[in-house]
Amino acid sequence: MKNKEVVEDFIRGRWIDSKGSNLFSEGNILYSYGRHFPIAVRLKDCWVVNNRTYSPTTSAHQGHFTRALGFKNLKDMINNPDNEILLMDTDGLKYIIDNHFKSKSEIMFDNL
Repeated sequence: MKNKEVVEDFIRGRWIDSKGSNLFSEGNILYSYGRHFPIAVRLKDCWVVNNRTYSPTTSAHQGHFTRALGFKNLKDMINNPDNEILLMDTDGLKYIIDNHFKSKSEIMFDNL
């Protein structure tokens, strides 16, 4: 699966788990390279998006996600009038993942 397809399927909730080239999703979480760098988390009423960069490839992964939501870049998300997107650093995103989702089944289903 191409990375762009992984992102599109993740946003639309088509796949529980999908994998591209160093980009993968597990339920409501999209990762670049590994669980050490979450790109985004889907919660019930919003997206929580990582506003940090890691490498050129991870930046490309973030770009796929950002454009799939209709934004040019992460900076454009800041001015989102609908308040459906929350930007956060990597540690904040990991905190949400570790404390909001108690089990893999919750990651996959409870917040869709």
